[in-house]
Amino acid sequence: MAEAEQTTSAAETSQPKPVAEPSSSNTNNHNLVLLAVDSSEQALHAFNYYMDWLAKPTDEILMLHCPEYSEWNYRILKGQDDPFVDWLGLWDEDLEKVKVLQDKFENLLETHNLKGTFEVEPSATPGETIVKKAEDRQVSYVVMGTRGVGIVRRTILGSVSDYVLHHCHRPVCIYRQYDTPETY
Repeated sequence: MAEAEQTTSAAETSQPKPVAEPSSSNTNNHNLVLLAVDSSEQALHAFNYYMDWLAKPTDEILMLHCPEYSEWNYRILKGQDDPFVDWLGLWDEDLEKVKVLQDKFENLLETHNLKGTFEVEPSATPGETIVKKAEDRQVSYVVMGTRGVGIVRRTILGSVSDYVLHHCHRPVCIYRQYDTPETY
């Protein structure tokens, strides 16, 4: 009988033991995910890709919209009669567009039972703003869409997704919609 007890205890001690006991911080799968959004179809496709392939129920979403207000300067420089009145009109139009966009994405969050916030950061350089926000908020990763413009146009005009990919110190997922909606 003593021999059987010794065999059992030897078998128990030869079992592999976990390297570290799971702590509450290790079991927390909470991600803060930055979704860069705008009114384009690509932003909606990127959101849907995130929902289909990346989303976890514990994720918190930071939707960031960076409207480019630099084009106002170009309109004013074209010699319009009263740039201030025109600027106020443009401002009101953009505020309405932002509100519609915010409602659209907040409804999507609610539909998918995700918690999140929608933030607006006007910027002449959206890529820089997205990277700065990702670093400041220490997001787990960034998700965004791309229009897939050609290499010549991207070289001349630049690309927000290229900028974020090359300058962000967080993982970046760039989604591009191809011709067939069935393919990711």
